[in-house]
Amino acid sequence: KTILIYENTKTFVRRVLEIDEEQAPFQLVTLEGDFSATLDVSVDGKQLPVRIGGKIDRVDRINDKLRIIDYKTGNVESFSFKEVEELFEKDNEKPKKEILQALIYCLAYKENTRETSDLKPAIYSLRELFKGNFAPEIKRNFQPFSFQEIEGEFTEQLSHLIVEIFSGSGRFYQTPHEKFCQYCPYNKICQRY
Repeated sequence: KTILIYENTKTFVRRVLEIDEEQAPFQLVTLEGDFSATLDVSVDGKQLPVRIGGKIDRVDRINDKLRIIDYKTGNVESFSFKEVEELFEKDNEKPKKEILQALIYCLAYKENTRETSDLKPAIYSLRELFKGNFAPEIKRNFQPFSFQEIEGEFTEQLSHLIVEIFSGSGRFYQTPHEKFCQYCPYNKICQRY
């Protein structure tokens, strides 16, 4: 088993290096960096500072653009979205959570560093690496974009979601997609199964 895992790891590392070579030259800015930002939201009449962010796998600079890269070992359904609201839709059977996470990382990185370069969110999906047309950049309407183009709207939508989560009048309910419940660690609490 150990030899198999080792050989698989080598294969993935080689492929990442091949993809990076295609993007070269670039400057590695940071690896596994912790970045956070604070959103001030009003919840039930009280101002509440909420920290967002996380560990960004990699940031690199290509020309005057910074790529905020998140590595994913699981399945990534989509590398594109149409409108920002789509990322916050409730009860979506295939939520674009990986894109949402990458954009939160962009917001945290920008706020934490006060960076003014164009931020380009990207996902290195290990399941997609070997496809001939692999492109890690997240696209809006199937076109490249910079985070700054959607930052205001994204921050507003994220703030609304945070207010809903923390609000005493928020309503929690079971998902309409029962197949999600099979592996949910909370299915005993909601008692669907």
